[in-house]
Formats: sequence, C-alpha cells, structure tokens
Amino acid sequence: YYRRFVEVFSRLALPLTKLMRKGEKFIWNEGREKSFEELKQRLVSAPYHPGKANVVADALSRKSCIIAGLKEAQKEDSEIWTIVENLNKQVEFHLDDDNVLWQDTRLVVPNDATLREALLIEAHISPFLVHPGSKKMYHDLKQYFWWSGMKRDVA
Repeated sequence: YYRRFVEVFSRLALPLTKLMRKGEKFIWNEGREKSFEELKQRLVSAPYHPGKANVVADALSRKSCIIAGLKEAQKEDSEIWTIVENLNKQVEFHLDDDNVLWQDTRLVVPNDATLREALLIEAHISPFLVHPGSKKMYHDLKQYFWWSGMKRDVA
C-alpha cells in the first residue's frame, strides 16, 4: 500500500522483505534497522524540493501569494479608496483589522488586470475542477471575491 508514496520503496524495503522469504531466519541487523528507520522517516515527512527543483508550485502557496497580492494592491487602488471613504453609506462593505476591504464575506479585488488575470487563471486550473465553464467558474469565484464587472470578466 505505501510503496506509491515512497520514492524507491522497493530498494529501501528489500532488507525487510528478505525476512519474509521461506526458510529465512529472523536476524535483525544494522542494515535492516537502517532500512526500517528510513522507511519510517519517509512515511511521516512530506517531500521537500527547494528552490528551482520545485518547478510546480504548491497550489496552497500559490493561492496565498495571490491573496497577499490582492490585499497589498488594495492600498494603491483608487476605486477601493472611494468605497472606503463612503463606508458609512455602503453597509455591505467593511474593513477588517488589517484595513482590508471586504464586501460581506468576499475579498474586494482591486482594479488591477494582472491580479485579476492571475486569479482567473488560478480558478481555471484548480486541480479540484474539471475544466469549469464560465457559469461554474463565476459561481465559485463569487463565493470568495468581489469586483465591479466580475461577471463580465469571467465570461
């Protein structure tokens, strides 16, 4: 069962599987101990690929980078500042403790084509979706994000 989760499992487990051969005496030696410890370690730790070796970025880190970028870009967006200045007139908008603007429970996306494009691409290539159509993609995005003209941009 575990062999598909551990790279070179068969090579690592060989000293242990030899113990299961017919007629083999059970002798626990240093090689078998080392093999056992290495397998144990690989089963409880996630693989780590530093720097350029990690060509395919982790989906969670990629999304958090986009969210952080959105929150940072809000500080520079004139549309958002207009909304913030009129918060007392617009009950559906509010600022959180970090001065990030929300429309009810949805993060307000600044008027930045690059960020919006990154968000749309991320939603489109999600590993949990099978090539969503524009209606599904809009429905999924609008649960978490808001911007003026969002439906038009998604379609």
